[in-house]
Amino acid sequence: MPNWVESGQASPEDQAAWSTSMAGLKEHEQGHADINREQAQKLDTALPGTSATAGAPTSTEAYKKAGTQLTQKLNQKVKGNAAENSTRQQQYDKRTDHGRKQHDPKEN
Repeated sequence: MPNWVESGQASPEDQAAWSTSMAGLKEHEQGHADINREQAQKLDTALPGTSATAGAPTSTEAYKKAGTQLTQKLNQKVKGNAAENSTRQQQYDKRTDHGRKQHDPKEN
């Protein structure tokens, strides 16, 4: 968060405006953090149970193939979650005009 070092030298009106602005910014950034947390929880739920199987002439080859397939599946889930998170973050910024309309009930 920004820190206004000389705020004590400012007028009470400017100090109040700064405080209001910083409270709104903090609330807006908390909204971004909440989206990140929700997406992390969603990913945490999606990853367990992911499995892969592979046929091969030897167990070593089957293990390697299944490991590669499992890695690909997990990466797809992670990338999908990251894309969804990015979309949600952009929509949040658009809906709130990057926090400028944070308190407008019509915009949230």
